[in-house]
Amino acid sequence: MQGMIKILIGQSFFAGAVLYLCPEGSVRKVLKLLCTAILTATVLSPIRTLDYNMLSLEEARFTLAEAEICSRAEKANDSLKKMVLQDNCKEYIESRGLELGLDIQSTRIELKQNEGGQWLPYSAKIEAAGADTAAEELARLLSRELGIPTERQVWTLYG
Repeated sequence: MQGMIKILIGQSFFAGAVLYLCPEGSVRKVLKLLCTAILTATVLSPIRTLDYNMLSLEEARFTLAEAEICSRAEKANDSLKKMVLQDNCKEYIESRGLELGLDIQSTRIELKQNEGGQWLPYSAKIEAAGADTAAEELARLLSRELGIPTERQVWTLYG
């Protein structure tokens, strides 16, 4: 690349000197056109020696890199969706528990993917303080609204 730049600079100086020495008129116009053609040919000459095999290899490498980046982004997106759903379920359980008079101390939600790849609540483990009737009501709500059947809910009640 440096050799090509040196040749281009040398040809530019030569063309400039020739044009400087040439008198005005039609000969100078032809000489300008000729110098422009020579400099253009010099700039475009590396295209003749372009390594198309190397270009194909680089294209394949970039395609693989693109596929890996897309795969990582999809996994990160899936993980983020799962975390958001878990947080939303925990927040829902805690707010509903508070409405029913329960003091929710800890909540653990397990999610599973359905056939379509969506994350859905599967089971819940809840530690709370409060009345048994309030816990039973919250268990029914979780079954009805989140789709977690009472047999997949583990409750630890205090007080």
